[in-house]
Amino acid sequence: MSSESEIAERSEESSTVRDVVRTVSPAYRGRFDGEMHTIGLLYAALLAILFVPLLPFVVVIWVAWRVAGAVRSFVGEDEAAESSGPTRRRRGRAA
Repeated sequence: MSSESEIAERSEESSTVRDVVRTVSPAYRGRFDGEMHTIGLLYAALLAILFVPLLPFVVVIWVAWRVAGAVRSFVGEDEAAESSGPTRRRRGRAA
């Protein structure tokens, strides 16, 4: 545990630091930026108005992509590749 003398020394050091760190201008305290908040909300509303009508198309494309992937995995990659037309020869063992 700290003794009282150590605590007193630390408090003296912190007051010394406060005395040394003085500036000409007052410290910046920040403020609420309502204008930028409003612009951000308008931007989000505009994006929602533009993209929400496109959402059904995105869902249909995503479902078609998933179904096609499921069909490809069910049929098998080799059979789908052979039925698609001319194929390149594979290196390695002969089929």
